[in-house]
Amino acid sequence: IPKQKLLIPINVKLGLTQMAVVHENTQLLNTLGFEFSTSGPENIALRAIPSFLEPGKVPELVTGVIKDIMEYGATRVLQENRNEILSTLACHSAVRANRKLSVEEMNNLLRDMERTERSDQCNHGRPTWFQISLAELDHRFMRGQ
Repeated sequence: IPKQKLLIPINVKLGLTQMAVVHENTQLLNTLGFEFSTSGPENIALRAIPSFLEPGKVPELVTGVIKDIMEYGATRVLQENRNEILSTLACHSAVRANRKLSVEEMNNLLRDMERTERSDQCNHGRPTWFQISLAELDHRFMRGQ
């Protein structure tokens, strides 16, 4: 997974149980695109994140991944569920409804979709786009009536 190095580390506060899970699964978290160091008994400082994530959403996503590790248990089981975890990360980092995008963001999103396999639906099976015929557009704008 491509990583994005951070100029300023993102501090994430965790509980002692979560910290134990982090320490036991450092290699796996690195495989998922996270690089971090311990910055206190209940804190980690993220130094790199998966490149497709927005830094602002990272603390919530990290705790979600740790929860998944706790839920799935052993590393072997987690690696079997790696795609599900990655799809959860991707879903949470997606553009949300009613968010206003700049023209540049819209263009970047379309270019990303062109480069991505199966970008016609999200990991939950919902369509990401649909085609409207010229006749349908005319009908919606009451042209020719």
